[in-house]
Amino acid sequence: MNIRSTCLIVLFIITSTTFSYSQKRDYVWTFGGDSYDDEIIGMQINFSDSSFNVERLQLTLRNNSSHPSICDEDGGLLFYTNGCAVINSNHKVMPNGHNLNDDPWKELLNWDNCELGYPGHQEEMIIPDPSYKDGYYLIHKPKTLLNNNTAIPLWVSYIDMTLDNGMGDVVYKDSLVYNDRELMSSYLEVMPHSNRRDWWLIQPLVEDSLFVTMLIDEKGIHQLDYQNTHQYFDAFRSSSSGTARFSPDGTKYAIYNYYDNLNLYDFDRSTGLLTHLEKVEIINNPDRTSIKFGSLEWSPNSRFIYTVSQDSLFQVDTWSNDIESSITLIDTYDGTTNPLWATFTLQTLGPDCRIYISSGSSSETFHVINKPDELGLDCEFRQNGIMLPQPHGNTNLPLFPRFRVDAEDKCDSSITSIFGEIVYYRYDLQAYPNPAKDIITIEVPEFIGQSNMTIYNNHGEVMQSKILFGQETILTEDISAYPGGVYHIEVYPDNNPERKVYTSQILKIE
Repeated sequence: MNIRSTCLIVLFIITSTTFSYSQKRDYVWTFGGDSYDDEIIGMQINFSDSSFNVERLQLTLRNNSSHPSICDEDGGLLFYTNGCAVINSNHKVMPNGHNLNDDPWKELLNWDNCELGYPGHQEEMIIPDPSYKDGYYLIHKPKTLLNNNTAIPLWVSYIDMTLDNGMGDVVYKDSLVYNDRELMSSYLEVMPHSNRRDWWLIQPLVEDSLFVTMLIDEKGIHQLDYQNTHQYFDAFRSSSSGTARFSPDGTKYAIYNYYDNLNLYDFDRSTGLLTHLEKVEIINNPDRTSIKFGSLEWSPNSRFIYTVSQDSLFQVDTWSNDIESSITLIDTYDGTTNPLWATFTLQTLGPDCRIYISSGSSSETFHVINKPDELGLDCEFRQNGIMLPQPHGNTNLPLFPRFRVDAEDKCDSSITSIFGEIVYYRYDLQAYPNPAKDIITIEVPEFIGQSNMTIYNNHGEVMQSKILFGQETILTEDISAYPGGVYHIEVYPDNNPERKVYTSQILKIE
């Protein structure tokens, strides 16, 4: 074998190793933590078994905001954070993993006991160390007190997975990386370098028009020159009110919030440069007297951007010659509560090619875009499409780096929509009139066969329950004795391998 052939084989092995190394890094999501008999019961979604499987499990600490996890190349959970601690795959705090983001600010707001986790979203990213296969950087942005004023610097903690018998140890934590100017809350984003080894970090400043740009390589974390955002981000409206996301193919960077609208840039993965800003006005004349939190996410094919701001979901076609005219309103919030307002707030693209959307309050459902690569309403958006066994926490979805940016497939569409035992896929049930005083009519799909129907109030108390034998398609129910308020109707088919539930809400008026 000649030298050239040998070099090609070695290059193939290195490339393949890099490719497989990061394929399933985002396959386990851990969140939540309601109390049951003094236990903290959370939830974990695992995509590794080719299904959307949600497991209820006992946690050491609650994780009720948006915080990331990291898996090995095969999708096995390594560790995660709730912003206050670093927690291993056995859901125990790692050695030296307590008191993350340690600052008097945390004590001032009584977050030092970590009962709910650290507040915020898109404030942390976990990435592999380019120089050490068992090392991981946890890059995080705490809120700190400086001269009696709050400030937001950039810190880093480091985890070595060879320590503590392979369960991991926090080698150092809360190490200062950047504190020259104040960073904006949220919007922390990273992207693999074109060399498939190093990483870029992009973070906007607040009360300014600059991006902080950093390179993470085998020598550590280095700040590069500031880049112009061409958009002034203020502390009162811009900060913490949106998200920033690289496209799955790594060629674009977008940042969105309700007040500043959508800012879209080209991105060069070899230089880290952001160029050719295009401003897209999703919201005309945003109401600056209100507080609205939102987010953006990309479709797997990097064509569409989806934006939400609590009550509206839009699709933007970035391949259009006139992006502004391509904006499509997909849906508006229907007023559902389960048990709190199930609005649209935080989005993340799952490994199964679906986009999941959480609400701004603790809800028992996720909204879901089933086919985000499709144009307009063909994207198949379903409000409250995923019914979970318990509330998931506040805006609780993890945001991950684009680990599969160099893979041909950015996600795995073969991961099925057949859910685990405690998760249901929601379909609409027709019930009217709404509001109602006494008699309501419920239309039950004739194809579902024998089923169970339950009506319960907003506190989860069952008002009535009955068996439907499959012949009834039009039901009438007397709710005149119910107190005024919101009532939920659920119909569960007996023969239900696809885990479907048909639901509706009725407002009872006096």
